[in-house]
Amino acid sequence: MALRSRRASSASTIARAGFLPDNSLPVAAKKTTAHLSQIQRLPEQQHEQCAGASAHLCQWRRIHCQCLRRKATTSINQGNSDSADIYFNVNFSNDVNVTFYAEVDPNNTIAETNESNNRYPTTGTISMTFRKRTTLDIVGQRLRYHPSGYSGTQYAGGWAVNGGGADFMEQMLPIRNNGIDYSLKSGYLNWTSSLGSGDGQHALIQYLNSQWIMQNALSWLFGTGAFTGAEHVYGWAPNDGYSGGHADMPVYPHAGGLGVVGIGTDRPGTSTDNPGGGALIMAHELIHDYDVKHTNTADSCGSSDSSSTFPYGSSSIQEFGFNPITGKIYDPTTTHDVMSYCPAGGSKQGWVSPFTWNYMSSRLDAVASAASLDRMGVRLGTQNMHASAADKSLVVNAAIYNPAAPDYDPNHPGDLYNLHQIDAGLEYPLPGEGYAVELRKGAEILYTEAFSVSFQSEYHDGHSGNGDEPPFPPEDTLQADVSLIMPWIDGTTDVVLLKGEQVLATQKVSANAPTVSITSPSEAATWPAGSTQMVTWTGDDADGDSLTYTILYSFNSGESWDLLETGLISTSYEVPVDAFAGSDSAVFRVVATDGVNMGYAESAPVSIPNKAPEAIITNPVNGSTEFAGNLVVLQGSALDLEDGRLDDSVLNWSSDKQGALGTGPSVAVNNLQLGTHVITLTATDSNGNTGSAAVTISIESQVVSAQTAGEYLFIPIVMK
Repeated sequence: MALRSRRASSASTIARAGFLPDNSLPVAAKKTTAHLSQIQRLPEQQHEQCAGASAHLCQWRRIHCQCLRRKATTSINQGNSDSADIYFNVNFSNDVNVTFYAEVDPNNTIAETNESNNRYPTTGTISMTFRKRTTLDIVGQRLRYHPSGYSGTQYAGGWAVNGGGADFMEQMLPIRNNGIDYSLKSGYLNWTSSLGSGDGQHALIQYLNSQWIMQNALSWLFGTGAFTGAEHVYGWAPNDGYSGGHADMPVYPHAGGLGVVGIGTDRPGTSTDNPGGGALIMAHELIHDYDVKHTNTADSCGSSDSSSTFPYGSSSIQEFGFNPITGKIYDPTTTHDVMSYCPAGGSKQGWVSPFTWNYMSSRLDAVASAASLDRMGVRLGTQNMHASAADKSLVVNAAIYNPAAPDYDPNHPGDLYNLHQIDAGLEYPLPGEGYAVELRKGAEILYTEAFSVSFQSEYHDGHSGNGDEPPFPPEDTLQADVSLIMPWIDGTTDVVLLKGEQVLATQKVSANAPTVSITSPSEAATWPAGSTQMVTWTGDDADGDSLTYTILYSFNSGESWDLLETGLISTSYEVPVDAFAGSDSAVFRVVATDGVNMGYAESAPVSIPNKAPEAIITNPVNGSTEFAGNLVVLQGSALDLEDGRLDDSVLNWSSDKQGALGTGPSVAVNNLQLGTHVITLTATDSNGNTGSAAVTISIESQVVSAQTAGEYLFIPIVMK
């Protein structure tokens, strides 16, 4: 869980034991969760085995599943890491209820005047229901960013991009352990437009929306790919070129409003306790995709968005936060909600408030998700992709220009581009009305797909940032972009973009489909590591139509395809080999469109070196110190270009001092020997390649005086 105060009574309920206020926050199955019993300043050395506790459900922060002889106090300091924290990791896929109670000195071995107040609650038990949650599939798209005049780093990468951002987001939100299936797409998106304006950012968001739509739509032709079924696509830009972030919020549909895409900087972090701007902005922007607005508070970290539902008077997380994985405590005086502005810039720590936790819990609840994602009668994201009654479909990407913009051209009010007529019955409608795409046969209207757009900036109420991030303009945007899939009707001669009855753009449907011929690689080749190669092709159209191209890549003999770029005018594509998933028989496909009709061709196979996985340790922190007997939670993950997020079974932990420690993304140990340990996480992919990460920690002894001896704390646990 995310907050430090937990489901408990007042300090006087249990003799000389302090319990924190009851937050009753929802908890998630398969997510490490802490219930803080808060017996303070408890010596580590004196303990006995817990009777009746289920070992697979309970872990002490200090000693694994054990009762402790410790000194209890009546005062509680939530900012101190000196509590007896009960750790739950309820490894069940469905809802499960856990009941328990706490008891001081259960056998009355220590004489006191009142033996009737040793148990909390006095009768009955505390109950916690761990709810099933949906998992999230997030695909990272790295940019090669090089607009005119830019001289900074071009290629996005680093800790946040390679999985650290997803790990931080997973720890902070009500998402189960390993609940974010994060992967990186092969290659880099070649991006030459500036991200220095809202319109430039919207253009990137719209492009990624169109890629997501295309990948899902073309799965009938090329099989599944990186974006197929993904809940979110996140575009990573190098921090030298873009230091902020942006989201495609459904309530502000000028960039499509699909609630799928976010973009942001790759600004580095070092651990989930020190995530840096890249990871914080990733979480911030993808939470926006669930229509969570900024903290509309008067402090310098808030926004002036009057329509926000953030209920507090400041951007603070309001109560002490707590990371059960790393044990880090977040003081509300120095920690602000992730949806405020300050954390990404570094002037405040970022964590989650009760409001944001509860909101996201309801949105991610597996039972309620179908209903909660409805907006205006239409579900967005992956749930909006569904079969249609028609046998064929049209993938539409369009731009509508703002008539109030200073440079508006009434002779060019909109554009239809990157249209693809596909042999699959799919629909991805957008909500609203006022605008439409029509299929016409001469003057006859065959089909109409209505939708709405907005030019209103999400910052129209102003932005009171404190300088950590550049202020965003409140002015209306210059254009609105839309991506959708609609039924196709044979016999269509014209595709028309409309505002009411006004024609904004028209695309003629020609008689012949284009043809493509790949000129390189035209025969089998081997591409060595560290090299940059080229895919080249020619296109032709019997009707003389201008062509645009989409290029896809498969490293598994066509079983799945990554959509690399779409809307290309050039007939070549650069391949930095080290950024592509490896294969002995990788192939490229190029799809040409004349505006509606498609043709495609496939390259000769090429051999590309397989890549080793990238391992990340999120806990313990390098250079940290623990006392002997304390519980240390080893937490980490690994990302592989070929396999994606690696399975629990191939993550192995070891110490240079003690050898093997365990397997999985989260391993709890309390038997580390005194001295310095190099803790290593080794990940092995399906091809037998290994990658590793290591941290150094110190284990020190702790002297316990006779004066600190206290009472027994007993926690029986029952699972239902």
